[in-house]
Amino acid sequence: MGSVFGKRYDLTQDSEEVRELRDMVKEGFELLGAFNWSDYLPWLSYFYDPFRINERCSALVPRVRKLVQGIIEDHRHNLNGCCAKLSDNADFVDVLLSLEGEEKLEEEDMIAVLWVRFANRFISESLSS
Repeated sequence: MGSVFGKRYDLTQDSEEVRELRDMVKEGFELLGAFNWSDYLPWLSYFYDPFRINERCSALVPRVRKLVQGIIEDHRHNLNGCCAKLSDNADFVDVLLSLEGEEKLEEEDMIAVLWVRFANRFISESLSS
């Protein structure tokens, strides 16, 4: 797989990191597509969650947050506080970090945007290889 956020992932290799990424993306898409009775009957979630959706989401969120925050921190470290002018080899993370004023994203919003972009890219690359 090509470069994602300045890092190259080779999906043909069976490394621990690739297995972890594949597992997170698979779990995320399964949760997105799962039928959840609690969406229609919120009170039902207190005693009936046959697919363990709440439990699985609660386990996935910290893993995703850790991955994406690591990517953001790497980029912040590489930028060294210089956001005024992006270099020619800046990627999507660098652009998001350079936003200022009303356009600036909160960290949680940036994590959500980057995870969706990452997961979609990872799935499309997995399917094409």
